[in-house]
Amino acid sequence: DSSGLIQMTYLNKDLADLSLGLKWTGPMEVHKFTGDNSGEIIESDAFYVLNAAIRREFTLGNIHLHGKVGIHNILDDYQEDLEEGAGRDAGYVYGPRFPRAFFLGVDIEY
Repeated sequence: DSSGLIQMTYLNKDLADLSLGLKWTGPMEVHKFTGDNSGEIIESDAFYVLNAAIRREFTLGNIHLHGKVGIHNILDDYQEDLEEGAGRDAGYVYGPRFPRAFFLGVDIEY
């Protein structure tokens, strides 16, 4: 029923650009079906997903490089009761889409 997002960005052309974001998803009712097709409603926990990144621009002649590095889901918040196996309820998935992940990238403009 509730969610929120806050994003902060610091831009510094001489040093680097920094960004920090927090996504909050409040508790929710999730339907869980068992093997005999009976179901129950589970009240989930709230989720907090914190992301951070740093980006720097480099110029080599006419080529502009944008290097970036960061972390998605720093708190590694996720659904703790994710089911596995043939008898699982494939629709019983909620919460953040991705686990903690580190990323590194370069964009090239010419």
